[in-house]
Amino acid sequence: MHKLLLVFLLGLFVYAQDSIEKESLQPTQKEEFLNDFENEYKQQTPVKDPLIRYNRLMHNINWGIYDYVISPTLDAYNYAMPLGFRLGIYNFFDNLASPLRFLASLLAGEPKVAMDELGRFALNSTAGILGIFDIASQNGLYSHHNDFGITLGKWGMGSEFHLVLPLLGPSNFRDTLTLPLNAHLFPLFSKISSLRLCS
Repeated sequence: MHKLLLVFLLGLFVYAQDSIEKESLQPTQKEEFLNDFENEYKQQTPVKDPLIRYNRLMHNINWGIYDYVISPTLDAYNYAMPLGFRLGIYNFFDNLASPLRFLASLLAGEPKVAMDELGRFALNSTAGILGIFDIASQNGLYSHHNDFGITLGKWGMGSEFHLVLPLLGPSNFRDTLTLPLNAHLFPLFSKISSLRLCS
């Protein structure tokens, strides 16, 4: 049993070292994500911020929590946990979000992206040992940033007003509206997939 565990940990370490050399997202995916991000937040019209006083207060509180609690905790985590293990943990939680991205893509009318996510989930959950190893990316099945807020946007719903959420940070009314649905399908909140704990 100890030998099996040792072989597994050694494999995880070797895989992580290989993953360091290859970026998890291909350049075209990075460009696609950045273009979507820029389109979402382009200053075409003035930002609706009727809660400006609350948003500024919550922004300052969030930064205080980040500076004095979250950042030191992440520094300790990064120091204590080898990079290979951090990548494995990141991959595991990212894999848990694949069903959410599959459903959101399907509802957004993107069957190709939905099938990519379904394929990723099936491959990583089996050959990737519960998603610890990202086998799918190595086989051309790349992850796509998607959630139900983006789906509503593609259905024509505007982002509405700016809103800073406790701990989660900047958002808008539309994305906040979909948080319970995202959280229901992915209990640790969909935003955990955007946290790069392996950086």
